Amino acid sequence: SPAMARRNGNAVTCGYLGGTQAITPLMKELERLNNDGGVRTVTLGSYNWGSTSTRHFLKLFPKIEHVDFKTMKKVGKSAFNDWALPAAPELLSFKYGWAFDINTQALCNLVRGREKLTTLCAYLGGFDMISFMCRGWRLAICSCSLRTEYTPIAGLNHVEEMMSGGGQGLQDLLLFELGRSCPHLSTLELSGDLRFTDVGVMALLRGCQELKILKLSASTIFHKS
Repeated sequence: SPAMARRNGNAVTCGYLGGTQAITPLMKELERLNNDGGVRTVTLGSYNWGSTSTRHFLKLFPKIEHVDFKTMKKVGKSAFNDWALPAAPELLSFKYGWAFDINTQALCNLVRGREKLTTLCAYLGGFDMISFMCRGWRLAICSCSLRTEYTPIAGLNHVEEMMSGGGQGLQDLLLFELGRSCPHLSTLELSGDLRFTDVGVMALLRGCQELKILKLSASTIFHKS
């Protein structure tokens, strides 16, 4: 229950040991905990983030500085589009996991113009759907929700792997934007379908000269490279 949410000074933590919880009761609890507008740090556990949840969250915390959504579920690229600079101008640290369908443009929208940003950590992916066709059945794994579907396909008696849904991964454009926008970035940790080149990395290093921790892991739950 959201009663597990607790406030300590200007920080709120809401965590679960397991399962995915509905977001609406949580939002009501967050509103109660932030009745004085003093919360600057929010850490959330395993909640089912809806399409309008980000806008609701930012309305509750317009002065948010530190966000930790490392175990949040189902936050897609449409939700990241709500994180533009005017919505959270004081943001210093952003941590997020399970962002399987986040693309370069959505993440650039989050970091663009953020001179104060010091920390960005995210586990990302690049496939909307991976399908395995085997012995007349298609097993489809939806990367954003980890949903599986079985569909019979007549006439198939062999194994075939097919990837669809774009699969663009994260491109150098994100590193260029970080180099331009975030001069005080000290920690960058990205793991997932990364398609960076040495050109992008050098642009990042030139622009973010306070960078102390850089971890780029080009792997997903589907493959490693």
